[in-house]
Amino acid sequence: MLLTAAALEVLHGRLIVVAQAFPGEPRRAPHTMALVAASAAIGGAAAVSVQGMADLQLSRSAVQVPVIGPFKDGHDGVAIAPNIAHAVANIVTLDGTRRQRSNQKITWPKPSAP
Repeated sequence: MLLTAAALEVLHGRLIVVAQAFPGEPRRAPHTMALVAASAAIGGAAAVSVQGMADLQLSRSAVQVPVIGPFKDGHDGVAIAPNIAHAVANIVTLDGTRRQRSNQKITWPKPSAP
């Protein structure tokens, strides 16, 4: 699914459902998350957000709406898509802060002095 500016505009003001579960929770299985994503899309969600490579792959084939894919790594520091290699989805979420990352593939320039 190719997302154009017009396709992104369609999401403005519409429902985006997060279909995610933490490791250890009973429903934490890629197949289950894909079913939750499909149910959300059938119910009218304009897009769904799932977490993890297997969840992304199964959900993308289960829905006809854009899939937003954060990759969460750890609990401290930068947890959402610490680098671009971790993000695979129709829409990618990245941490846009200057915090330390798990590797230095993405860095932000130092602010210039006023």
